[in-house]
Amino acid sequence: MDELPVLSPWDLRERPRCGERLRRRLSGSKGQFIAGARHSVLARLRADIALAHTELRHPSPNDFPDPVDLLPEQVRHYGAASRGYLALFGDRAAKALDWERARELPELGVHFKATPGIMLQRSDETLELRRVQASSRVPNIDQSALHSLAILWEHNLRGVTVQLVAADVVALEVQTVELCVDDIIDDAHLWFRTRVEELRSIAAQSKVVTGNECADCPYVWDCPAHRSARR
Repeated sequence: MDELPVLSPWDLRERPRCGERLRRRLSGSKGQFIAGARHSVLARLRADIALAHTELRHPSPNDFPDPVDLLPEQVRHYGAASRGYLALFGDRAAKALDWERARELPELGVHFKATPGIMLQRSDETLELRRVQASSRVPNIDQSALHSLAILWEHNLRGVTVQLVAADVVALEVQTVELCVDDIIDDAHLWFRTRVEELRSIAAQSKVVTGNECADCPYVWDCPAHRSARR
């Protein structure tokens, strides 16, 4: 059986401009991932946060040593972000839980993958999904984010309420929303199915479009627009 094409919450939330990129995505082409330096700090921070909560305890400064493999500017960014995390969450004991981050939806012909945050169990057994960013912008939890989580963890969260906490650890801003999957799962399925149909329609009708999306496009190396520009 062929592998199902992978879609992310970003694919479902945004309206892609380039039909070529979307066609390849929906055909299951993996392309070539482009690693960006701007993601390195946040990836390290999130990994260290997860390690800090491998046991039920409070995080401490010792959990966030300066990364020796990052550039000086990145180390300073990491330091500010880790201090912000401790300022916001240093008094909260919690343990990280290992939850699935993908779900096959064969009825829609897609594989859904997400990096929704770190699922934690607090000392009072409350479930908290902690989403950390370090962009100096106010975090936002919109309806598409709630629908994505409902689809991803539908079978884990039936009858359970989760505290969804989005935090920017540089801006020191936090938004908290209660997520009850039972209340939104029907709307979530309708939203998901509608978005997948819209994406397939866009892929069938749109042409290749160059622009800002090319910078992180995994298919840029074999894109017809860029091949013709190199000739």
